[in-house]
Amino acid sequence: MLKEAIPIYILWTGGYDSTFSLIQFLLKTETHIQPLYIHDSERASTSIEIKTMQHLREMIAQKFPHTVGRILPTKYIMIEEIPENREVTERFNLLLQKAHIGSQYDFITRYLVSVGLTNVNLSMERAPDKKNIHVGLSLMLKDSVEAFDDHGMTNYRLIDAYQDAPESIFYIYNFPTAKFTKVDMMNIAKEKGFAEILLSTWFCFNPTKKMQPCGFCNPCRQVRESGLKRHLPGKLQSKVNHIRKGLVKLIQA
Repeated sequence: MLKEAIPIYILWTGGYDSTFSLIQFLLKTETHIQPLYIHDSERASTSIEIKTMQHLREMIAQKFPHTVGRILPTKYIMIEEIPENREVTERFNLLLQKAHIGSQYDFITRYLVSVGLTNVNLSMERAPDKKNIHVGLSLMLKDSVEAFDDHGMTNYRLIDAYQDAPESIFYIYNFPTAKFTKVDMMNIAKEKGFAEILLSTWFCFNPTKKMQPCGFCNPCRQVRESGLKRHLPGKLQSKVNHIRKGLVKLIQA
């Protein structure tokens, strides 16, 4: 029997981190999950992400039949319909002076503010201690989140020290994977029996004509450099390694 009438809101793209969070909520709580997806028709990966989410739903239902019905239909938000918000955008632009973070945090935040949603789960891996990994927001907030109890499981939110700072735009979010690297997530997935589901997620921003990961965009780099090369097709791994070696020789020449 479900304990809460209010669902757990989660930004879901069919990606590795957000899918891990979604499954964790399914297994550790008894609450409905409401996925939110920002639909951008000009983004090359949009159609793949939508197909991936449907496939993941089927895999989750087959693997964990007792959770069927708890993932609510995804709410699609058209990016062109998100209203402007001068204050949010100004604070976002100030954050860009501190770290390279994706433009999605501007328009997603503007949407959430416009509809009054808070406690929305934004999944991002913990900033690794390794250099040359682009982790953007997670690196910026690495030491700025605190744990709290969320439906009986541990979640994370921004500490109460940024009320007047640009970071304040992130008070409406929770960060369920803030203390996990992708390898941590995979280890948990193996233990709980959903590793293959994670390996069926999508992450690339710029898929090839054959609908394969490009291997070079920031999400591909994160996967490649996080120790999860299995998530990239074998031929692509070889291609990436070959190009990287060529660039190194060119730089050293």
